[in-house]
Amino acid sequence: GYDWPGNVRELRNAVEYALVRGTTPVIQASNLPESVRGSGAGGEPVEGEGAPGDGLREVEKRHILDVYERYGRNKTKAAEALGISRDTLYRKLKEFQVE
Repeated sequence: GYDWPGNVRELRNAVEYALVRGTTPVIQASNLPESVRGSGAGGEPVEGEGAPGDGLREVEKRHILDVYERYGRNKTKAAEALGISRDTLYRKLKEFQVE
């Protein structure tokens, strides 16, 4: 029931997010980001998950750190899940002042 006001990148990120959170090969609605599941009418984003007013850098940071933590701070696995190189992940973590 989500309106998909974003683009293909938003869809891809939602699917990747669901795959990281899921424990089965079938994506469940509960595995999708709250901003996609919605908090009520219209599927409006919930504060704290890509809410209106968040800059792209903040959304990117939150997503990268979330995936990084989900993989137990394993840089290789997190980078693979994010679809970026380990070097890029290292650079982003340094930029976000993590470790």
